[in-house]
Amino acid sequence: MKNSTLTLFMISMVFLISAGCISSTSPPGNTTTLALITPNVSISLVNQISSNETYWIHINPVGDHSRGDHFIINGTTNLPIGDSIGVQIYYASNPPGHWQEDCLREGGILGFPAVANISNGVDQWDTWSLDINSQNLCPDLYNVDVYPLRNSSAFNTTRFKLKDSK
Repeated sequence: MKNSTLTLFMISMVFLISAGCISSTSPPGNTTTLALITPNVSISLVNQISSNETYWIHINPVGDHSRGDHFIINGTTNLPIGDSIGVQIYYASNPPGHWQEDCLREGGILGFPAVANISNGVDQWDTWSLDINSQNLCPDLYNVDVYPLRNSSAFNTTRFKLKDSK
């Protein structure tokens, strides 16, 4: 019985890792852990560029915010300075709830694409950042996906909650 349970566990882990639901890859200097995709947990996928270089993008914790807040989503990377990172912010509720219908009627949005440029970092890693004005975002749980616009298929994602300011 123990062998069949262990075998089933191992097959499940292989499936989850190959499907991209779990990753054990982190930027250098970070602790490597396995984590299922949950709010405020970053999952990194990296692409081996050459035998000596693996590109990655890290997202710093975003935290929860209220509608109307101005905040920054940022992180570090080893992608070249001057490259750009695509940032996709979109609602995580599936399907959208009735509370969003009122918000959308009032001109609210459920996400947007953006671009962040990579600049020289203070330490050994380069940085990127994006200023967010959440005034028009409807309250919800949001996904944040970041990916390079060229050079690599490195990818990272996290979540944050936007609460109603009322």
